[in-house]
Parts: sequence; structure tokens; C-alpha cells
Amino acid sequence: RGFTSTLRFPAALQVMEAAGAMHAAGCLALQAGNKLLADLPGLLGRWADSQASVYAAVSQPDWLLDGWEHVCLLWRACGGDEERAATLAEIVLLLPPVPAEADAWFAGDPALLARLHARAPTAHAAGLAVHDPSQAVNLTARNERIRSLAA
Repeated sequence: RGFTSTLRFPAALQVMEAAGAMHAAGCLALQAGNKLLADLPGLLGRWADSQASVYAAVSQPDWLLDGWEHVCLLWRACGGDEERAATLAEIVLLLPPVPAEADAWFAGDPALLARLHARAPTAHAAGLAVHDPSQAVNLTARNERIRSLAA
């Protein structure tokens, strides 16, 4: 059940673009980490000079992915098309923020930075509204199912 079958939902394209931008950023961060590992003498020298800079460099993918697990679990927990549309609208509002450090990490790629910062959804724009108390109960039950998946 991928996003490609959900393009008819207004929020799907926004979620796909955010995920695609984060994927591209993650790939660049992994490449940078692999480049460090490929030059072991250079890595050891850098470690001796500044352990914090090495840690910051290799932890970039983790920082980029922070918060995406909940988004993925929400998507996995939803059922049919009607629930997918509502879930996508909610996901738009829950998309994890881009780490502030990303501006420095990807300064050489302004197109990627523009993609990473291109989203600023509102509840109205996402089409998300909870009008009925039973919707809140259903969302709570769903969130509990998601917590059990993460455990």
C-alpha cells in the first residue's frame, strides 16, 4: 500500500514531496558518513582533533529521520481509502521538522534546501477536522495500535 495509489488525495502529494526531500537529504548524509569511513586515517585524525565533529557528521541521518517513525506507523495502521485520506491529512500536520542544522549541512544544494523547507501546512489546508467526539475516540484507539506496533 504505497503512496502512488493515493495521488487522488490532496495531502498525498505534499507527504510524498516531504518524504522524497528527506530521502534525498538522508542519502547525501549517508554518503558523507561513508566518505568518512572510507578514509580511516583521516577519520582517526579528525577524531583526535574533534570527537564532536565526527559524531555530528555520522549522526546526521539519525537527526533527519527523527519523527518519521510515527508517520510511517500511522500509514501502516490505516485501512481503506476513506481512512487513508484522513490519515494523509493528519500526516501533513505531523511531518517532522527539518533539523535547523540541515541549512549548514546542505548549503551547497539550494534546490534540496528549498524542497526540505517547502511545506507549511495548516489544519484547514490539510482538510483535517475532528467534528465528532467519536472521531477522537477512534483516533485514540488508532494511536494505541500504533504504539503497540512500535513496541
